[in-house]
Amino acid sequence: MKKILFTPGMILLFVLIVFASEFLGFISPYLWVFAGAVGVLAGAAPVMALAKKWQHFGVYALTTLVWIVIMALAGEVSGTSVILFMIFVSLTAELVRYLIGYQSKNGVLMSYAVFGLFPAASLIKLWIDPDFYYAGAIEELNSVEYADKLMTFNNPVGFFAFIAVTFVAGLCGVVLAEKIFKDKVTLE
Repeated sequence: MKKILFTPGMILLFVLIVFASEFLGFISPYLWVFAGAVGVLAGAAPVMALAKKWQHFGVYALTTLVWIVIMALAGEVSGTSVILFMIFVSLTAELVRYLIGYQSKNGVLMSYAVFGLFPAASLIKLWIDPDFYYAGAIEELNSVEYADKLMTFNNPVGFFAFIAVTFVAGLCGVVLAEKIFKDKVTLE
């Protein structure tokens, strides 16, 4: 029974960690943009534990599928561009892990850093559909001032900072998870 519950348990734990981190956005627009990085940093351990047990294709693809279904049920998936971005990122992470090696620490390190960009897919509309995002921020938080501050990231520097911080958070998450939960997540 323990083995049967392991995979869905680790996926759901990751989804809960990332979802909970997104609530940081209610504190500040800066945390809104970088909450995904916090979630990816904190959510590395369950994905690494899953990657240790599941050394073939599917860790990121299945996690993404579960994320999309849960977010759709919660009414939080907005548009095909978000879903396509999530799928693209998860398949890219699967490819990175395949090319570097399923049983390789570096394969998990680099693929998780890429995969870490997927929960932030909902933020991609900040750059590809800023009017939608601006209106959504006002509706969600009832604050034009908050939405105006959020729009300060709507430029190339904000986009690349967002990508870089989230990618580095993924790398740091794997390193920290390995140090803290060594016997549970470290690949041989």
